[in-house]
Amino acid sequence: MRHDQRRVRFVYPDPEADAREADGVDPTFEQAFDNATSEILMGRREGWWNVALAYDEVDWPGESFSALRQSARLGDIDGLMRYSNWLWEFGERAPAIQVRSRRHTREPGDDPVAPETLRLKELTLTYWIQVCHDDVVEETLAALAELDVTYASDYAYWLEDHDRFRDAVRLLRTVIAEKDCAEILSLPLGNLLERHGDPAGATGAYTAGIAAGDYFSAFNLGTLKNDLGEEREGHRLIRLAASHGDRKAIRWLRSQRRWEQRHRHSRIRHPV
Repeated sequence: MRHDQRRVRFVYPDPEADAREADGVDPTFEQAFDNATSEILMGRREGWWNVALAYDEVDWPGESFSALRQSARLGDIDGLMRYSNWLWEFGERAPAIQVRSRRHTREPGDDPVAPETLRLKELTLTYWIQVCHDDVVEETLAALAELDVTYASDYAYWLEDHDRFRDAVRLLRTVIAEKDCAEILSLPLGNLLERHGDPAGATGAYTAGIAAGDYFSAFNLGTLKNDLGEEREGHRLIRLAASHGDRKAIRWLRSQRRWEQRHRHSRIRHPV
């Protein structure tokens, strides 16, 4: 399964590492947890987000949820988004909306009375109320995407769901060009193009994302290359994603190693 949107920002100790991390000794939970704890002690808000990711690695959902809640309380955007998604999945719609509506008023330096800030807060709350009733209005999404590029992918997926694929692609390409946000929107653009049978276009989008620093695009491009039969390039890209902390890429490589080990074992001829 590929990434839908860019979410994780955790980087393991050596961001320049290559297959050594992914194919040799994977960073351990203790390393990830220690790094995240150090970030917390230094006053960095993303520390709690990274604690949640560390707990995810060892499949401790309760601890991960608690760390995400603290991340959201501190106003970290990734933490707010994932914590609200988690609440939503467990049927806590009202708390999820409340968390989402705080998203744009907790950033340092925000002017609480700035017209754009107030408008964004109002639109965000309106959007989630509409989501609750399954009647999202296009004008709301368009206004949100205009004020905050991270909503452009939501708008694009809405357009796709309403059989307006070309409009969705045009929207993402326009926003990327006008607001210089390839790191954020190249991934959803690549997904759209890939789903609609344009591997060349998807390759271009993912490549632009990687160039802009989004290594989740590397995982998606790697899996696409594998699907196209270009396994050597695909594995290289997945190792690149893993070396930058992509959990899906790390798990994919672990699974691949286990498959290779079983395959080698099955080929060994035992004496009769």
